Amino acid sequence: MPYDVGKTVAGILSPELITRGVVWAFLAFVAIYTIFSAILLYHWRRFSMRAHAFGVAEMVYLTGSVVLFAGAIMTLLATMV
Repeated sequence: MPYDVGKTVAGILSPELITRGVVWAFLAFVAIYTIFSAILLYHWRRFSMRAHAFGVAEMVYLTGSVVLFAGAIMTLLATMV
């Protein structure tokens, strides 16, 4: 039986596998982002000279993160429909 390259490529590019790959890539990104954020916030807290500047930086960083992640999740959910 000959090897059908068309079926193999179609199987790899199937919407189910692409969606699963995108979800796993997003979850990996979230995990890496969380680790780096924890390190960043630790260093900001540990080595900050002014408590007020740290509070403002932390609020801006975390608010921006929440907004960007909410947008990413909404986009991911919209593409899965």
